[in-house]
Amino acid sequence: MNEKFNDFCRKIIKDKNILFDPDLSRTVFTEHSNDKYKNEIRLLLVTVESGYPKIIDGSDDIDSLLFSLSKRLTEENYIIEKIAASMIKLLICLVKGMDSFPVKKTAVLEVDEINRQSETWICGRCSRENSFELDFCEKCGKEFNPPL
Repeated sequence: MNEKFNDFCRKIIKDKNILFDPDLSRTVFTEHSNDKYKNEIRLLLVTVESGYPKIIDGSDDIDSLLFSLSKRLTEENYIIEKIAASMIKLLICLVKGMDSFPVKKTAVLEVDEINRQSETWICGRCSRENSFELDFCEKCGKEFNPPL
């Protein structure tokens, strides 16, 4: 996620309990956003409505949270893993009251290994499943840039 968006979230989320109430979260973000960060806020609200903050609050293993929730967010919303992981990192920081996310290299390697085992990717624009042999979506033509 954009560092400016992360700072914006940290400023307006003074109490993590805001994240446990989807209606309150939507209200707070709508009042403070001034039509900025529409896509980022939409994705953050998807995580709030799906109950991710409660899951995060109930666990201390942030590496496994990052891995499992990023995978779930990717699969349920057809977004690329990098964006999902960034959103989950931000959400973990907001719920746990951390300034930054401590990343262990092993967690990153596990996510990369699972991505390599997959034989297909899902287009974020049209939701079509495509083979990794192609570097573009067969349906809409969107380029695929795999994470390094």
